Amino acid sequence: MRETVSGGSRFSTSSGMDALVYLGQPAIAAKGNARSFFLCTVAKDGGVRGGSGTDCTWTYTINTLDGNTELATLLFPLWPRYPLTSYYFGAENNDTTDLGLAYWDHVNGAYKLIIVYGEFAQTTTCSATTPETADQSYALLVG
Repeated sequence: MRETVSGGSRFSTSSGMDALVYLGQPAIAAKGNARSFFLCTVAKDGGVRGGSGTDCTWTYTINTLDGNTELATLLFPLWPRYPLTSYYFGAENNDTTDLGLAYWDHVNGAYKLIIVYGEFAQTTTCSATTPETADQSYALLVG
């Protein structure tokens, strides 16, 4: 069963549980809510890609999902990165904008970037042979 309630939809399951679904940008209108997670667009605005001698330090500007409103700059993702590893950003490493997940931290009065979906550790494939396993492939982080 579906019912529209204050800008969202309430779905009732056969087990009697309700789920409220809201589409759009709830965190911008509801900065006082600590659980206001939202999708945003991100663009690199500083830092280095990392490698064998340095960590990745890229920072990002976050914008509303439609890209029209800048929310914050110089944010680093809270999702942990591998140390001393080279990263790439965007499809085919073309440094375009991508999607991220962020939230409004009402305690500190600032936006926080949780993850950048287009940021990946650069990896390569190699083969290893041991007495127990023969020629299995492993992904290695490239430093």
